[in-house]
Amino acid sequence: MAELYLKDLPQAAYCYDESAECYRQIQSRQAYNSYRKSIEIYLTQGDIAPAINSSVVNGYIYEDEFKDVTKSKIFYDLADDLRRKNDIEHECIITHDYMVEFCCKVSDAFNTNIKDIYEIIYVEEEVLRSARSICAMCLRFKEIHSKYIKKLKDREGRERIDYIEKNHKKFSDEVLHRICSSDLFTDEKKKTAMEKINAIKI
Repeated sequence: MAELYLKDLPQAAYCYDESAECYRQIQSRQAYNSYRKSIEIYLTQGDIAPAINSSVVNGYIYEDEFKDVTKSKIFYDLADDLRRKNDIEHECIITHDYMVEFCCKVSDAFNTNIKDIYEIIYVEEEVLRSARSICAMCLRFKEIHSKYIKKLKDREGRERIDYIEKNHKKFSDEVLHRICSSDLFTDEKKKTAMEKINAIKI
C-alpha cells in the first residue's frame, strides 16, 4: 500500500476517514475499503486503541445503517481480535442495564424531586468521559446517551423540565428498541427491560 510509505500517516488516516464518511452518506460500497485502510494505518502507527474503537464504530455503522451483517461482523471481530492479541481488556460501563436504570432514575427524579436532575446530569457526564473504550454492546447506548445528556445540559430551569416531559419517554423507548432489536441480549433480559421501561411515568 503506497499510503503506508507516506510521511504523514495521521493525515492519510484522516483522509480515508473523510472519504469513508462521504461514501457512507450515499450508501456506497466504497466506504468499506476506506474504513479498512484507515484502520490499517492506525495499526501501522501502533495506535491500537483508535484502531479498536474505529473497528467497533464501523461495525455499528454497517449493522445499523448499511444493514450488512457480514461486514458488521468483520469489523466487530477485528476489534475483538486486536484486544485479544494485545491483551487489552474491556469492561462495558454503559450497559443495557445501566441505561434502563438511568431511564428509571430520571423518571423518579422528575416525579419526586426535580432538583436531583442536576446531580444526575453531572454524574452522567463523568461516566461518559470515563467510557473511552467501546464495544459492540455499549456503543449502541453511548451514542444516544451522550446526545440526550447534552440536550439536558444545554437547557435550564423550566426549559429543561419541559424537554424531559416531552422527550424522556421517547428516549426510554429508543433505549428499549435498541435492546430488543439486538441479538446481543437474551429474551429474558429483553423482557426485564421492557417491564421497567413500560412502567416509566412522566
